[in-house]
Amino acid sequence: KYPLVHGLTQTGKSFTLQNVFETGLHIGLPGFNSQTLDATIAFSGAHFDSLDQIKFDMMHVEYNHLGKWVDTSGLSYSIFDEDGNFERLEANYAYPEEVTAYLTDVKITPTYTFNINIPAMHPVEELQLKQKIYLKVEADNALSLETAMRRFILPFRNLLTFATNSPNFITKLTGFFSNNQGTKSDESTESSINIFFQENNSSTVSKASPLFTLKDVKNDFSDLLQKWFTIADELDSVCNLFFGVLYSDQMYSEHKFASFVHAAESYHRHRFKNEVLPKAEHKQMVKEIVDQVLEKHQAWLKEKLAYSNETRFRDRIRDLIDFAGAVIDPLIGDKEDFVSSVANTRNYNTHYDIRLKDRALRDADLYWLSQTLSFLVQICLLRELGFSAERCVDIFANNQEYLYAILRIQQAR
Repeated sequence: KYPLVHGLTQTGKSFTLQNVFETGLHIGLPGFNSQTLDATIAFSGAHFDSLDQIKFDMMHVEYNHLGKWVDTSGLSYSIFDEDGNFERLEANYAYPEEVTAYLTDVKITPTYTFNINIPAMHPVEELQLKQKIYLKVEADNALSLETAMRRFILPFRNLLTFATNSPNFITKLTGFFSNNQGTKSDESTESSINIFFQENNSSTVSKASPLFTLKDVKNDFSDLLQKWFTIADELDSVCNLFFGVLYSDQMYSEHKFASFVHAAESYHRHRFKNEVLPKAEHKQMVKEIVDQVLEKHQAWLKEKLAYSNETRFRDRIRDLIDFAGAVIDPLIGDKEDFVSSVANTRNYNTHYDIRLKDRALRDADLYWLSQTLSFLVQICLLRELGFSAERCVDIFANNQEYLYAILRIQQAR
């Protein structure tokens, strides 16, 4: 294993590999020896001598559905005709106004670029006009790649996935730094470094309905991003469970259900009351109960009662349903029947209680139970971002996936 490896491409481009493993060795007799290496990260454009040198003042990040979320284009066109006969087409481009989030130590801006491709032919028979959008992250102090990914780039990817209802992936990542830090760069002043790592560069077109776009939150963009980055830090277990399902295109229904139900339970533990009685009162009650049994059984009984003050799982689901309000009601039908379905399915799959086998949901019923739990977690996250209960109703009233789920679930009842 090598922490860093330097190299040159056939065209003389410098690159640095990080976290390098030898995966093959060829010994030529006669001939020359060669190695096959595998790296987790590659930096194209510079030789970094130490991990401490790999820091960036600014980063440009492209995501596959960023444009869908920004939902703004500078392109416009007009078609002119005379009595129904085409006369001419005029196309124009004006850079849209940018929206910047100002956080404690970074500025984050969805930024527009525009390209015109003109074939080298005469006469010109086609033109390609294309707007692209990348996320610009500008730091007050240079950030390591690990810090930038953990604090901003990956949480923002999750925000896009959440808001667009579609898995988002990083399609291009570029870091910028000034050359006064001693790094051997291919450029003399400010260097741009293309960064490569293992990522699913999916470019599929999403047909899902976004929950909200940048247009909807542009006046509160700074506040929304600060709240989201707080969510990513404080509710990391919720995010890992929830988004883990969204990024996996192949997962058993039981695994999806388990992830969504654990995400819901984890959210409740973070944000709701976790005690049935005040601690002092519960401690005294346990003491009084333990004192009533033989001394040789007291240690065993005390251990069994150690978690007896925790909120029951069924009560946690009830609390979340009440918190979600009117949005979740059409999906669950009878509240107690829904709570029982979630609890029985969870307890059967988790604890394998054979008595619950016939009460645990399967197949299509399990799928729609999981989808309902997914909507429940989505509502909780929207509320964390500051969306009111009334605004959540408006958001889901126009969401095709939500409306279709209501139709299918009500048909099955």
